[in-house]
Amino acid sequence: MVGNRLGWGIAALLAVLFALVGMEIVDTNRLTAATSLLSAASATDPLTTEVPPAAVYRPEAAGDAGEIYRAAAAEVRAGGDVDYGALLNSQDAAAIEAAPAVTKLIQAGPMVGAAIFATAPTTLVTYDTGYEELDALALAGRCLGRAALLRLAKEPDKAKGLFEAQFALGARLFTERLRYAEATTGLGLARDAAAGLREIAARAGDTRRAALLSTFDRSAAGLQTRRMDPVWNAVGAVDGGIIAQHAGDVFLLAGKDNKERLWRIEAILALGRHRFNLDRAADQLIVPRRLKELETGETDPAVLAAIKAAKELTLEQYRTIH
Repeated sequence: MVGNRLGWGIAALLAVLFALVGMEIVDTNRLTAATSLLSAASATDPLTTEVPPAAVYRPEAAGDAGEIYRAAAAEVRAGGDVDYGALLNSQDAAAIEAAPAVTKLIQAGPMVGAAIFATAPTTLVTYDTGYEELDALALAGRCLGRAALLRLAKEPDKAKGLFEAQFALGARLFTERLRYAEATTGLGLARDAAAGLREIAARAGDTRRAALLSTFDRSAAGLQTRRMDPVWNAVGAVDGGIIAQHAGDVFLLAGKDNKERLWRIEAILALGRHRFNLDRAADQLIVPRRLKELETGETDPAVLAAIKAAKELTLEQYRTIH
């Protein structure tokens, strides 16, 4: 009798163990479901500010601003006789404005054409951890803002032109936004310039324009905190638990129905990493098929660059970026 009870107990225990193993196998081979992130952050809708950048400053002069911006970035990277980092602490506005890269930003400000990195998307759409051209351009933009601040008290008209040039750069980076870093860099420059332009408007008694600029700044800040940062914290995560939790979100964000190209690119690059940083087999194994689906019929060079990078990512390369 006791033997029968022991046997039945062992059989029951084995049944439970087999059931648990079976459940684990099923779970491992099931794709991770999306969370509420996509709807909560309106992640598939275009990123827009309440006040569009064109309402703050609209460039109208003929010319290719993008080409000049790329030349300005090259000037900063080349260095030469100018220390652009030191210019951020300079008290000499004229010296800052005379720096070759800053001069180029002033020249580009009023121009209409503005494809910056989109002409060569692999500059940003890469697994490299640094964005040297973007960082160089942003440094020149901050130098420009420094010159504007130095002019503000005694030469508001001169300062206004400089702030507008800084705003134009920031707005163009945000509008292009191939990557999260480009979008946030652009918003930061635009908000800094808007603050200066708001001060000029307030001093001139232009309360309507001052209010417009305040609304732009407030909406830009809200856009980043409410819609951009939550998505980036999921898509660009390095913590294994967060990566696993949002694997389903990444899968959907990469899709062609997503109207925000920024998140498509970031999600596609995340898919490439998913081949190496997820434990659930289903989420890993579906990546090649998903990338092939996304590539079919795609015409956007930046999205295609992301797909190519994701397909070609190796374990050795992944280890260098993780």
